[in-house]
Amino acid sequence: MFTIGGCYNRASKLLAPRLVLTLVAERVTFFPRRYIAKRIPNTRATPIADKFEIFELPLIHRKGKVTASLDDLKHWRVWARNCAKQASDNFQPSKSYALPEIESLYLEIDWILQDVIVTDLREDSGDLAYRPEYWNSSGNRLCSKRNILLREGLSELQFIWERRLIDRVPLQYTTATCYWRDLVLLVTPAVLIPRPETELMIDLAQTAMLRSVHLCNLPWLDLGTGSGAIAISLAAEIDKVRKLTDLPEGKEVCVHAVEISKSAAEVARYNIKRFESSSGKRNLVRVHEGSWFEPLKSTGILQAPVGLEEQHVGTIGGIVSNPPYIPHAEMSSLQPEVRYHEPWLALEGGWANGLEYFDLICKGAAQHLLPGGYLLLETSGGGQVKDVLKLIASLKNYNLQKGREIPIFEHVRAHVDYNGVERYVSAWKRNDNSV
Repeated sequence: MFTIGGCYNRASKLLAPRLVLTLVAERVTFFPRRYIAKRIPNTRATPIADKFEIFELPLIHRKGKVTASLDDLKHWRVWARNCAKQASDNFQPSKSYALPEIESLYLEIDWILQDVIVTDLREDSGDLAYRPEYWNSSGNRLCSKRNILLREGLSELQFIWERRLIDRVPLQYTTATCYWRDLVLLVTPAVLIPRPETELMIDLAQTAMLRSVHLCNLPWLDLGTGSGAIAISLAAEIDKVRKLTDLPEGKEVCVHAVEISKSAAEVARYNIKRFESSSGKRNLVRVHEGSWFEPLKSTGILQAPVGLEEQHVGTIGGIVSNPPYIPHAEMSSLQPEVRYHEPWLALEGGWANGLEYFDLICKGAAQHLLPGGYLLLETSGGGQVKDVLKLIASLKNYNLQKGREIPIFEHVRAHVDYNGVERYVSAWKRNDNSV
């Protein structure tokens, strides 16, 4: 194992609060710094002792502040690609430490350039110095003969790419940016980076809304909201279905997002505020700090109608959650980008096959969903999805009329992700399960 050397002081500041210090101290410098310390024209190599800055805005949302020539950008791109190639060639670790495929790294370089170049110049933005031409149709070459306005300088771009290759910081954290569905989200090491496969949860929820339109006039919950991605998208879909089906526009908050981490809750609030500002809507999503259903109990949201408190009728139209589900035993084998930089609080699902939080969520859903309400969960797939199906099917209430226990949920099923893996579990609360 290599020693962490000079990378520790800077990289350790990027780690999520939940990381144990001993894990930080055992970090690996994956390849010597000399492989990527070559200078690029008109810039300087970023020394380790440079002051570290966490940008408060996603890269794409920052205003232009410096200019560079086309040749400078081309040189930076060549330098960055050479760094990626050298890192890939000179470092052949075990599978759990492997770098992404070289083509994926090349693609990340072009994403950085696309985000850093100012291409939308409006009078109210302050970005009036120069207007670069757009990238060519293939998206991988710059096509401008003029100076180009950038949101960050070339030395900052070099720092971003060094962090990506040396410290194995996910690209989304280095640029504070995550593209998810039609959203541009702020992400920091306080929140899990929203995955592309999680986007399918919104499609499944939309299908449920269209099947039972009345659910759109009831509150929904996003438990463990993180960046707020699911909550924001759920609110947008509820708004669309209301318009599509001529439902009256609700005055109440339509999605309640719950998050136990204060830092993550602040990121979610930022993303929600930006979404509501761009959509012209207000009070679509509200963030509550606390553990699962606990912070909602004092708000009245979970209060059953008078006279029905003992019948477990519930008040919630839909509950969606992508909870921590990675078993504790598997945490040490995660790829470095996840293991060392994403918050363990949002990853680790306990010892028993990662099911610790599914049990809490499913039992809470059985109590708080309105009859006919919808439950949707993301799992790790494989054996875990089968365990969650069994867990939901095992929840029952005693029915006086039938004189026996009956399942609380019906239509319990698994759904596949983009790769055909059964990853999501959905269920509907029965209408005839009163005690």
